[in-house]
Amino acid sequence: MDYAKRMDARIEQRALTPRYTISEAATLVGRRSETISRWSFGHERLYRGQPRRDDPLIPADGAKGGLALSFLNLLELKTSRCTGATLPFKPFAAPSST
Repeated sequence: MDYAKRMDARIEQRALTPRYTISEAATLVGRRSETISRWSFGHERLYRGQPRRDDPLIPADGAKGGLALSFLNLLELKTSRCTGATLPFKPFAAPSST
């Protein structure tokens, strides 16, 4: 494996490794923790007495609680924050190796 491919794999791993809590991400993105949690993990609620689930806007790279979000997740959240996105958008994705 040549240097460039090894470096690409290391950068990808660093970008996708969960390093931030919901609270830390909220501070960095400039949104409330509850909003970051809903955008990252979805939200269950009642609508006219019926249970509903709002899907997450981004696929979180970690598990809810603890270190939940990666650097790439922060970029996705910040992008949605800057654009005022309210509907799901296609998340950033690592190029597939075919």
